[in-house]
Amino acid sequence: MASVVNDPNGRKRIMFVDVGGTRRTLRLGKVSVKAAESVCARVEALLAQQITRTPHDAELSAWLRDQPDVLHRRLARVGLVPPRDRTHATVGSLLDQVFRGLDVKDTTRTTYEQTRRSLEDGFGAGRALASIGPLDAERWRQQLVDQGLSAATVSKRVKTARAFFKLAVRWKMIAENPFAEVKAGSQRNPDRMVFVPRQAVDKVLAICSDPQMRLLIALARYGALRVPSEALALTWEHIDWHGNRITVPSPKTAGQGRSTRVIPLFPELREPLMAAFEAAPSGAEYVVTRSRSSSVNLRTALSRLLARAGVPAWPKLWQAMRAARATELAQEYASHVAASWCGHTEQVAMQHYWQVCDSDFERAVGGSGKAAQKAAQHAAENGCNGSQSHRERLSETNEKPALASVCDAVPVSQVTPWGFEPQFSG
Repeated sequence: MASVVNDPNGRKRIMFVDVGGTRRTLRLGKVSVKAAESVCARVEALLAQQITRTPHDAELSAWLRDQPDVLHRRLARVGLVPPRDRTHATVGSLLDQVFRGLDVKDTTRTTYEQTRRSLEDGFGAGRALASIGPLDAERWRQQLVDQGLSAATVSKRVKTARAFFKLAVRWKMIAENPFAEVKAGSQRNPDRMVFVPRQAVDKVLAICSDPQMRLLIALARYGALRVPSEALALTWEHIDWHGNRITVPSPKTAGQGRSTRVIPLFPELREPLMAAFEAAPSGAEYVVTRSRSSSVNLRTALSRLLARAGVPAWPKLWQAMRAARATELAQEYASHVAASWCGHTEQVAMQHYWQVCDSDFERAVGGSGKAAQKAAQHAAENGCNGSQSHRERLSETNEKPALASVCDAVPVSQVTPWGFEPQFSG
């Protein structure tokens, strides 16, 4: 039998006699009586199983697995359990465990696989996890920088590696996470943030004969939909023609409790949606019927369209159009409304979507009266500060937009200082 002994200053120890008849002491330090009694009960169970030469039951095995290394070492020191052997835990075994039964989106899996290759290249698949310390983790990050990877890519891989090793700690493969204090850096890359003007997009739409591709471009640039995930999930049941609203399925945010969002049926979307509806076969479910195969590369298709239209390609082709629309909406509506329609938080929008536009400067110095009012109403059509070279090349497409702007569809009017009632003298 084992018993709890109270020492001065709240310390506890457990006294017991092992299977060889030797009196042993398991020191617990400052713990509560309840915690000491719980450990004492497990000590008695371990002694009983040593005497009967039976394996640990499921409950006792789970308890031992969850104990910190300090207590486990003390249990091993008094002969109740064998020492933890972490030498078999390697980088390769951790990654195999992470990827076994992995259920994530394709884009997330791609990120995981990229980080896996970097870890295996940097440490080797056979490297023992316990031999990797904080300095090794810092050097691994520096290797990514030396390879010329962007700051955003380095940040993403460091954060993913940190998550992998956090799982290793939880699974008791290592005692501490060597990536816990490694600075990841920002995932924001301002050099790749370019405002895509309406003139450039409308020039592409003018030479695009495929109504499905026209629809995808319109959904990204004027609906702020994520392409391909949200655009391909859109069905005709999601289109409320009479209520002028669209329910957008959002696979990206579904795990956060936001599986859909509702946006206006913007005027720029009605024509391409109607054209797709009229061309859809009877009984069609999905709005976008082409490009549903994973073998179709939408980025390549858009790049070819841009080349045909004589429009210079911009970084992050599809996301940049969504970001441009997010910026326009933030200029015209309250920030929480704009963020809600785009399906992200205001904090994410500020970091990765919203841009300072030339029109913001023009309104600041444009004076008052009709000129200032006109600038405010048509702010969404002006270019935004992004990559200077891209902005200059995109501005060369000066054709008149084929589609109406949102600010034309929703005019901004000002109330006179005297209200609506006419003024009479006297």
